Amino acid sequence: VFDQPKVVASSTKEVLAELGVSDRVSTVGGSFLEPLPAALSSCDAFYLKFILHDWADEECVSILSAIKAVAKEGSRIVTTDFILGVDGANMEMSKR
Repeated sequence: VFDQPKVVASSTKEVLAELGVSDRVSTVGGSFLEPLPAALSSCDAFYLKFILHDWADEECVSILSAIKAVAKEGSRIVTTDFILGVDGANMEMSKR
């Protein structure tokens, strides 16, 4: 889990222990707008949940480039996000 240092320090470790995954998941504090720490180079996947929609294209490219710079070969980026400016009805119409 990579998040702001105050978030990682507060409760993330306890939650991972409660979920029984603390042996498989580690926590690292920092900012994704800065070069990412080498500790993330062992990650198999980078999951971005509700991150990219908050940023302009230029910052999104910076975030993804920072991940690319530290990611090992074969790592994946997975994202869950919003599509802004599209309502549900128009989204359904685009499927047809």
